Amino acid sequence: MSSTGRDGPGPIFVLCVARSCSTVAVAMLGCHPDAYAFPELLLFNGATVREIASLDSPSLIEQYWKSGLPRAVAELWFGSQSEQAVEDARDWIRQRSDLAPDQIFGEMLEKIAPRVGVEKSPDTAFSDRRLASCLASFPNARFLHLVRHPVANIESLARHLRAMRAARAGIEESALDFGEVLLDSAKVWLEINGNIQRFTSRLPVHQALRVNAEQLVASPADALPRILGWAGLDASAAVVERMRHPEQWPYAHVGPPGAEAGGDLGFLEHPTLRPRPAPGALQPPEAWVLPRPVVRELVELGRELGY
Repeated sequence: MSSTGRDGPGPIFVLCVARSCSTVAVAMLGCHPDAYAFPELLLFNGATVREIASLDSPSLIEQYWKSGLPRAVAELWFGSQSEQAVEDARDWIRQRSDLAPDQIFGEMLEKIAPRVGVEKSPDTAFSDRRLASCLASFPNARFLHLVRHPVANIESLARHLRAMRAARAGIEESALDFGEVLLDSAKVWLEINGNIQRFTSRLPVHQALRVNAEQLVASPADALPRILGWAGLDASAAVVERMRHPEQWPYAHVGPPGAEAGGDLGFLEHPTLRPRPAPGALQPPEAWVLPRPVVRELVELGRELGY
């Protein structure tokens, strides 16, 4: 049975805003014997492989951001993630520069078949167009909406966003107004979760599942069987125990220079399963000074998502 999503059960796309929790979740899924979890591939960020890879970009931050694809190709085709293997992978990708991203992903799915492919790139849910392209390319794909409490997620997203903006601008993080970054992060949380919710609500039940990230990380023995049952994968106690060790994922470490990332760097540096604090109130801290309409939207959507 094909794992490409064109004729049979398709790949699983994890849709999310929470990069840290979602990297842990994907690493856990990648420890299932019948699944293969990729690092972030950014498949739907452009119309061609050249656009999504930007292998010749002079920007170090762009190379860091787009580490997942060369790391995955290095691991699958060249047997390691060494500097040489990653360089060989970049040549392999260049030879396919004019392909559509779904074509190169199809090659990758065939490479790992009969295992089910799992891919998570937060960028996929940035627009309705990208989500629609994802489904059009892989009509039998399954979509796992991984949600995180808005306050914790926005705070985490703001730290990441501030670091990225500072790196791109070549300035210290302290030079950026954190309040402004928090507001932008709140808007991103609302927009992306809204995109995902609208998209998944139109799918058949067997193609979409929403999962609470905090529960998954805090109690994988309870949360994983539900995900595995939905995905049609073995949910035996022995398999679930194996999945509780995300450090065994092939990508659970920092990659070589120029291809360090492919997921949350905090997890890649310390790939352990660490329970997170229980979610608190939906109301954001007053110190954030968010506009009332934004606060109201956050609380309403947070409740819709099960908080």
